Amino acid sequence: MILHLRDYPPHMDTRLALPDAGLVVVQGPNQSGKSSLVECYTAAMWARTVRGASPWQRETTELRVELPGLIVRRNKHELEVNAQSALKPSKKQADLTALVGDFATWQRTRLFDSDLTARFGTSTDGDRKKLVEQLLGFEKLEAGLKRVREDARGAESELAVLQRQADALKSALDAHPASVVEVDADRLRELEQRAAHAEEHAAALARQSGADASAAAHAERALAQLQGGRCPLCGADSRQPAEAYREQAQRARRERSEAEAKLRAARSEVEGVRAELGKLRLAEAEARAARGQAERRAKVGDDHAGAAAGAAAKRLSAAALRRVEEFLLWARPKLFAEALAHLAAAAQIWVPELELRAEGDGLRLLLNGKEYKALNRGHRRLCDLAVLLGLSGLGDAKIKGPLWLDECLDGLDEERCEQVSAMLESAAERELVIVLTHSTEIAGRLRGVHVQVLDGVCKFTGE
Repeated sequence: MILHLRDYPPHMDTRLALPDAGLVVVQGPNQSGKSSLVECYTAAMWARTVRGASPWQRETTELRVELPGLIVRRNKHELEVNAQSALKPSKKQADLTALVGDFATWQRTRLFDSDLTARFGTSTDGDRKKLVEQLLGFEKLEAGLKRVREDARGAESELAVLQRQADALKSALDAHPASVVEVDADRLRELEQRAAHAEEHAAALARQSGADASAAAHAERALAQLQGGRCPLCGADSRQPAEAYREQAQRARRERSEAEAKLRAARSEVEGVRAELGKLRLAEAEARAARGQAERRAKVGDDHAGAAAGAAAKRLSAAALRRVEEFLLWARPKLFAEALAHLAAAAQIWVPELELRAEGDGLRLLLNGKEYKALNRGHRRLCDLAVLLGLSGLGDAKIKGPLWLDECLDGLDEERCEQVSAMLESAAERELVIVLTHSTEIAGRLRGVHVQVLDGVCKFTGE
């Protein structure tokens, strides 16, 4: 691994090349710049610091971290990952996080800082369990379970809507049964023709009746004039016989009466034809209405079939989603129990008496049957390191980087120092372990590459 700190107080231009595996002991007094090395790492990877301060105290600060398969260069305004950069670091951060994991997981599994209180051991039982679940990728399982539940609720809601629609449409079908009304089209055309002919005939008879009535009236006037001694043609006094005019008037009356009788008969025929035609036309209107109702009923039937089919499909979908939910709920504790067994086995390699026990929604940590909070400082330190070493192999980071330990032997007695030293040296056989300490005595207990830091200057001092 290579760390390059430029204008990162107290480091002005520090380039530190370390092996990819082994134990590296960084020793220096307080405020010498040794903790800046781990802060450089976190600032480059996540633009964050262990203790929450801003990583960009200066505009000119630039950091570079090289790991096998990964080169990261970052300043306040730019992030470059494997020679690919983005002016907005947030656009590249997701790609980088996919490689090195998220900051919170790294802080709990790849860093031991005696000043931090949010350790695995000192966490609550519930927080411990959440951390293990996070490392196992259970947040993805939880997200999947949440999506399944949301989809299931959505499908059930849509099912309820479709079912209500289907029920309403079924009620509409039941309330309007199918009706069939047939009309004799030939008979209707025949009656229309008869009505037209009868009306023409009645009109002709009406004209003839009018003419006959006019003739009768004329004859009556002529007869009245003759009877009064006047000529019907010129109005002069006349003594002509009225017999001829009387016969003419009588004939005119008979013709008028016959014409009126024929007219009444014709009109009666017209009314009869019209009545029958009206019945047929009413039947035709009813038939059209029936056809329209049949078409609407067919449309309602199609809608009902569609709603019923949609409801059936949603019912199957909702049932399938609920089965997936049941499976996830069933599998979750089993997966956690299996993963916890692996974690416990990994931690017990370092401290065989350590026990991790899942109970309800929590995860208990015990040593020789005693709760973590009841242990003395040395035993707690052993538990912390054992769990840290066990956790360090978990998580989904593709590139893990070094294991950082800050003042991990501080305050331990001789026996505990030997135990911890042996644990670290054994872990360093497979990965890079960096121990930061202010004590020359503690540094002397550890076998590995030694780096001394003073006022931001790093110097290798040998094994």
